[in-house]
Amino acid sequence: MPSAARNSAAAAEAQEVGAQLTHWRDDLFDQIKRRPARSLLLAVGAGYVAGGGIGTILTARLLGLGARMAVRLAVIPIFADGIERALFEGPGHTPAGGKTTNPKQLIQKENES
Repeated sequence: MPSAARNSAAAAEAQEVGAQLTHWRDDLFDQIKRRPARSLLLAVGAGYVAGGGIGTILTARLLGLGARMAVRLAVIPIFADGIERALFEGPGHTPAGGKTTNPKQLIQKENES
């Protein structure tokens, strides 16, 4: 392959890569303009990881806090719903008239009377 053909092929490839980088840069700036808070949090998180913050006590405490919050927000309502169903809708239990009622409505009716 002659050197002129190689140079033109390399120049065309460089222009294509440059166009892709320009497109990515424009997309990045567009995302930063649309969601600045998310962009800031991502930058802080990347800096924390790059700065060696993963192996610190602070990270362990933050992960522990996140796990406790996940349990409170996700697992406890699941168990509470199961217990509520077991107490108010036992196996084969159907209220008079064959209609199923919401346990929360039953509690509300009991509190009103």
